[in-house]
Amino acid sequence: GEITCDPPRIPNGVYRPELSKYRGQDKITYECKKGFFPEIRGTDATCTRDGWVPVPRCAWK
Repeated sequence: GEITCDPPRIPNGVYRPELSKYRGQDKITYECKKGFFPEIRGTDATCTRDGWVPVPRCAWK
């Protein structure tokens, strides 16, 4: 079937574009609030059949 993703939940982060549904290969860019940093290198995530890859996450440094 068609790949879709729900909006990511990123505590302490904001992302764009903000859509109610994403399709396969859609990309988001996110940034973390002051004091928090992306757990992964880079701030892009892509919608795949396994969900957002890499998982967007903001960590306290």
